[in-house]
Amino acid sequence: MSSERDTSLGRGVSFAPDDYIRGRWRVFIVVIDLLAIIATWMLSSVVLFVIRSGHIDELDLTLLGLFLAWIYLTVVKTSRIGTVGYWLTGSKIVDLRGGKPSILCMTYRLLIGLFGPFRLLIDYVWSGVDDDKQTLHDRFAGTCVVRRKAVQSGTGEIHLTCYTGMGLVLMYPRVTRVDAT
Repeated sequence: MSSERDTSLGRGVSFAPDDYIRGRWRVFIVVIDLLAIIATWMLSSVVLFVIRSGHIDELDLTLLGLFLAWIYLTVVKTSRIGTVGYWLTGSKIVDLRGGKPSILCMTYRLLIGLFGPFRLLIDYVWSGVDDDKQTLHDRFAGTCVVRRKAVQSGTGEIHLTCYTGMGLVLMYPRVTRVDAT
């Protein structure tokens, strides 16, 4: 039997408590980004309608909306500019190592947020009691929403954290705060 600690998940970064984006600002981001997606979808629908000389069906509109929402919530959200909600609140999204999350990670985060076992209310109530004020979909995706100018305040090993509640056993990766940098 070995006495070594498991470091298989690697090391991650942590930020100062005030650098994590809190609940009401997260709700503001969601509302603003939803309005931006709807506006973009409506404008794109008009353009598609004109290009196709009025021949457009519901499936085309639905697929267009889903594609635009996916692009906005995965590619644009991790870009240097960020979404309108992130821009207005001075926020950005990072992975547990402090870098830019991958498109696959962001797609997983989006799917968890939409179809996961926790709904919007539970997800945002959780952020009110979480040490880093992060939502469950952020925790499971291994992402953090922080201030755009946030600088890492420490590093630590990434370990799985386990919680039980509502008949669920929840495990997600989390950076243990140990070293100040």
